[in-house]
Amino acid sequence: MMKTKYVLSLVMLFCLFYVSPIFLFGEENVMTPEKIISMKRLSSVQLSPDGKKVAYVLRSLDEEKHSFSTDIHIADVKTGESIQMTYHPKNDSSPRWSPDGSKIAFLSNREQRNQIWVISTAGGEAFQLTKIKDGVSGSINWSPDGQKIAFLTPRELSDEEKKAQEEKRDEIVVDETMRLNQLAIVEVNSGDIQRLTDGKTYVSDPSWAPDGEKIAFTSRPSTDVDDLFFSKIFIVKSSGGASERLTNTKALTEMSPQWSPDGKYIAFSAGPGYDLWADPDDVYCVPAEGGSPTNLTAALDRSESVVRWASDSRDIVFSFGTETFTQIGKVNIQTKKIDILISKEKIISSISMDPALDIMTFVMTDPENPGDLWASDINLKKPRLLVQSNPDITKIQFGKTKIIQWKSSDGKTIEGLLVLPVGFKEGQRVPLIVEPHGGPQGVRTVSFNPVWQMFAGAGYAVFAPNFRGSGNYGREFVRSNIGDWGGGDYRDIMAGVDYLIKEGIADEAKLGVEGWSYGGFMTNWIITHTNRFKAAVSGAGLSNLESFYGTTDIQGFMEYYHKGFPWVSRKIYRSSSPLTSTFKVKTPVLILHGEEDTRVPISQSDELYQYLKKTGVVVKFVRYPRESHGLREPNHQLDRYTRMLNWFNTHILGKEK
Repeated sequence: MMKTKYVLSLVMLFCLFYVSPIFLFGEENVMTPEKIISMKRLSSVQLSPDGKKVAYVLRSLDEEKHSFSTDIHIADVKTGESIQMTYHPKNDSSPRWSPDGSKIAFLSNREQRNQIWVISTAGGEAFQLTKIKDGVSGSINWSPDGQKIAFLTPRELSDEEKKAQEEKRDEIVVDETMRLNQLAIVEVNSGDIQRLTDGKTYVSDPSWAPDGEKIAFTSRPSTDVDDLFFSKIFIVKSSGGASERLTNTKALTEMSPQWSPDGKYIAFSAGPGYDLWADPDDVYCVPAEGGSPTNLTAALDRSESVVRWASDSRDIVFSFGTETFTQIGKVNIQTKKIDILISKEKIISSISMDPALDIMTFVMTDPENPGDLWASDINLKKPRLLVQSNPDITKIQFGKTKIIQWKSSDGKTIEGLLVLPVGFKEGQRVPLIVEPHGGPQGVRTVSFNPVWQMFAGAGYAVFAPNFRGSGNYGREFVRSNIGDWGGGDYRDIMAGVDYLIKEGIADEAKLGVEGWSYGGFMTNWIITHTNRFKAAVSGAGLSNLESFYGTTDIQGFMEYYHKGFPWVSRKIYRSSSPLTSTFKVKTPVLILHGEEDTRVPISQSDELYQYLKKTGVVVKFVRYPRESHGLREPNHQLDRYTRMLNWFNTHILGKEK
C-alpha cells in the first residue's frame, strides 16, 4: 500500500512539471499523421497578363483512390474570389496563360502520360491538344502571338527501335541507351507538331523571343546528374534549323534563360560548374546575339534565381534565400546596382509578377501557416491573403518556433530552428528530437513543417540545425564540410544539443534523432558515435560511402566532397562512413527507405540493417515499394509518420503503441 501511494505521488509530481499536449488538447486539436497527408498544397502560381487574375494548383487527397490529385484554380487578385477550373481525379498541373488571357494551357495525365490540355478562362470543358505516345515532359510556354506552345517530349523511336521493343529485345546498354527530351512546338488550332531539336542532347527550359522568331533553351549531354554541370544555353529558330550556342563560357552551368522584353538580352541563372557542386548560383546577362555573359549578383554571396525582367528591359528581379528567410532583389544590367526589395522576415515561393512590377502574387508560409496564396506590391508592404489553402488550420494548436544561435566547438556561430512543444511552459525540460537536414547544402527555414508540428503536438521539442555545409550562409560556409562529413557538422549539432540542455529546455535523458537523405547519413553517424540518443529514425540514409559511390547516380558529387575517387581518397571515404566506426551502438533504430531509390540506393539501408541486427541493436527496417528518394504515395507517407511517432514514443517516453 505504501509503495502504491509512493508511485502515485511520483506520477502526480511528474504531471505538475510536464503534461503531454495530446492529454491537454486532444488529438483533434494537434497535428497528427492523418492530418498531415490530408492537408492541401498550393503551388504553381501564375499571374494573368492583365494582372487581374491568378492561376494556381491545389493538391488534395483522394481517400478512395489512396492518391493525391491536383486541379487548376483561378483567383481574382482584387477580391480573392476563387473558382476551380478543372475537376479530374488525375493530376492537372503547370497552368500557363495565353498572351491574351483568354485560355490556360496545362499538363494533365488523364491519358496515363502527361499531355497538353487547353481550357477557356471563361469556363467550359478542357480539350486535349497533344496526343503523343510518350507524353509531354517539363515546362510548356506559349508563343507571343498565342498561336503555338513550346514543350518538351522524349525523342521519337526509330522504326528499328519500335520493332525491337515489340520483340522484347529491350536490353539496356549503360550510358548509351537513353531517350532524351526534344524541344517541340504545337499549333494550338490544328494540333500539328514540329520537333526542333535532334534528340541527341537533353533539353529543358524553353523561352520564346518577344518576336516569336526564336526559342532559347537549356541543353546538356544526357540525363545523368553529373552532366547537369555541362548545361549550356542554345537558340533555335521557331521555324526550324540548326541550334546555336548562346555563350562562350567554359566553366558555367547555365540554366533557365529568359528574354528581355525588347529582345536584346537574355538573363539566366548559372553556377561555377562541375568541380564546385556546393557553390551558389548567380544571375547572368548576355546579349541575345551571344558572347560573354556578365555576372550581375556576385556581390551577394547567395544563390539567386531569375524571377522576371522589368518591362523597360533595364532591370532583372531575382529571388534568393538568406539564412532562414527568402528575399527578393532587383539588379540593373548596366550598373549592376542591386536593390533589396523585401527584408529578412518571410518565406515566399512560386513568385509571379506583372511586367510593370506593380503586382506580385506568391505562396507565403510561416511556422504556423501552410503555403497560402498572397498578393502585394513588389516590396511586400501590404500583402493581401487571397486563398487560404487549409482554412481549418486555425483549429490546430501549434508549437512556437524560434530561431536560435549557439557556438560550436571551434567557436563558429551556428544557427538553427527550435520548435517548442504545444503548451510549453518556461522552466520545464522536454523530450528533444534532433532533425539534421538533407543536402548537405540544404537549409531549414521559418516555413511550415507539419512533421515538426506533429512531434510538437505529441510533447516533443524539435531542433533543426543549419550546421556547416548548409546553404543560405554564403560560399565559405557551404564549402566548410568538404572532406569532413561527420566532423565539424556533427560537432555543430552536438554543441546545439548541449546548448539546449544548458538552457533548461531539453531533457538530456530523452533525446531522439531522425533525418532523411543526408539527414539520414547524419542520423547514422550520430548513433555510431554516441549513445546519448534513446531512439533514432534513419530515412534513406548513407551508411557506407565506398559502396555508395558505385551505386548512386551522383558520383561527381561524391568526388567533389571527398576529394577524388574512392580508390584515391579511400581514407576520407572510410573515415566518413558510419559503418567503419568501431563504436558499440546501443540506440534503437527504425530504418525507412524507398525500394526504387537511385539517389541513395536501398542497399545502403540493407548494409545498416545487417550491421545493427548482427551486433544486437534493436532495429526495424521498412521498405516502401515503388518509391524513389522521397515517398510520394499517401499511405506510405502516413505509415512513415505514424511509425516515426510510435518509435519515439516507445523508446523515449516508454509508451506502448
